[in-house]
Amino acid sequence: MAATAGFAGGWAARGVSDQPSADVAVPTAAVASASPALGTKGCPKPRAITSIKSNERVVALTFDDGPSAEVTGQILRTLADKKVKATFFMTGEHASAHPDLVAQIAAAGHAIGSHSWNHPRLDKLSPAQVTDQVERATNAVSAAAGTRVCLARPPFGLTTPQVDALSAAMGLTTVGWTQNPKDWLNPTPEQLRHDSAPWSDRPATILLLHEHGAEDPQQVGPSATAAALPGIIDDYLAQGYRFVQVTGEPFGSGRPSL
Repeated sequence: MAATAGFAGGWAARGVSDQPSADVAVPTAAVASASPALGTKGCPKPRAITSIKSNERVVALTFDDGPSAEVTGQILRTLADKKVKATFFMTGEHASAHPDLVAQIAAAGHAIGSHSWNHPRLDKLSPAQVTDQVERATNAVSAAAGTRVCLARPPFGLTTPQVDALSAAMGLTTVGWTQNPKDWLNPTPEQLRHDSAPWSDRPATILLLHEHGAEDPQQVGPSATAAALPGIIDDYLAQGYRFVQVTGEPFGSGRPSL
């Protein structure tokens, strides 16, 4: 099965082997200037979600890098057929190119987050550049969805104290993952289904999937994800798992599960 990686240490990276620096000084002025992005007012208190600490069999399906004209529609149809809700982390660039798909995702009741403007390594950027990437993306996704966005996921899962602080200043909760089947390497649907299967030693997981199959996150194209998704969902259902969104149980404020 795919290996896990921890938040801020960093998460399992898409083709990135080096890790972000452990401690980065965050300029007070930079945080103060990171005003809440469009639609984030009224969001829950920002925090960093890194796992689901629960003994229940729950799984959060998350999809990065979309929306995609080739893949998103098929993913949405599968989720509707299976009556499963998921969480989508979309880049501002792709959201601006396909606002109709963002609106469809929101209308279907899925949770929505931003994923930077065009997928750079935020841990390598200046505070102003980080703010620009996150704020522009959140504005674009919010505008297309017609709803506030309270979640963000750093590209490649690479973050630093600076990135976390700037995101929090914009009212955004950052979200990691615990299981990465590496669908961005374009495996066969059968291999992806195998690598996405529930782990016997971990009853709860945040599963990382993508709407773009190519290693280059800017390349739009079909992936194994859409083809494998029905089987992935069936495998979790067969083992008694309940599907959750990152914004719902067991992430709610009423349950100290993180």
